Amino acid sequence: MKHIFIINPAAGQGKELETLRQEILRETRLRLIEAVIHRTNARGDAERTAARYAAELKGEEARFYACGGDGTLNEVINGAAGYQNISVGMIPIGTGNDTIRNFSPPEKAFRSVAAQLTGTPRQIDLLRCRGRIDGINVDRFCVNMINNGFDCNVVARAAQLKERPFLAGSAAYMLAVFEKFVRREGIRLTVYGDGEKIIDGSMLLCAVCNGSYCGGGIKSAPQASLVDGMLDLNIINYVSRRQFLRFFPDFARGKHLERKDIGDLLITKKCRRVRLVPKDSESFLTCVDGEIADTSGLEVEICPSALRLIIPEHRE
Repeated sequence: MKHIFIINPAAGQGKELETLRQEILRETRLRLIEAVIHRTNARGDAERTAARYAAELKGEEARFYACGGDGTLNEVINGAAGYQNISVGMIPIGTGNDTIRNFSPPEKAFRSVAAQLTGTPRQIDLLRCRGRIDGINVDRFCVNMINNGFDCNVVARAAQLKERPFLAGSAAYMLAVFEKFVRREGIRLTVYGDGEKIIDGSMLLCAVCNGSYCGGGIKSAPQASLVDGMLDLNIINYVSRRQFLRFFPDFARGKHLERKDIGDLLITKKCRRVRLVPKDSESFLTCVDGEIADTSGLEVEICPSALRLIIPEHRE
């Protein structure tokens, strides 16, 4: 069985990447495993590489390891989509790494090449997204979450802030939250869930969730599960700054569903299909697994047990 490591050098630091490369070589040689290491050179290269190897394997069992952040994992999954012989693992060297937070092994287990090589594939659901994104008709998979409105604007701003020294991961995200909170940037959409119109107008944010986490550890959808065959639609109403300040600490910790006033703040629905249509504009910003894009509308459906994700071996 081949083991193919697809490394995104933009996701980590030079020394960290070399340490990872040496660990891959050491652990695979120790186990007499046939391994390939590919360093990506541009956006989309991880997807193209995964697709090329998947086609060349001709049904042979293989493991692809996305070494980067959630965006790298998204590319590898889309490149390997439709190939039942391939399992996908994630070795997190990015800044967000929200997908792995949905599973019980700690981040250090996912970072361990040895634990990945001995890990067990587990069937998880995927989100399938169709629509026009950045001027192109797309049909793609998403593993964790699609964010629109406030949280998408926060992710876009956080990406800019991460370019500054000493601002990375959750620090950049929290500063972006503060900036967008002051401006109260929301979104206007018509949202349908399983054919039913859920909301038509202004909202602070609208998230289509497979996993629970976004923004480097914000537990925005504690009720979501990657194995329940359903997606979770979360809509936060356009609230005042005072309401938001009271609400956000619970929202960040995943405790907001326990609030007595949650019915006034949040609309949540489990469904199989969601359609997002812009209102009063031709397009809106969307954030798919942490990657920002412009879309004129999206249709999202759940694909149960569509991916074999490697869960690393972990012993306390």
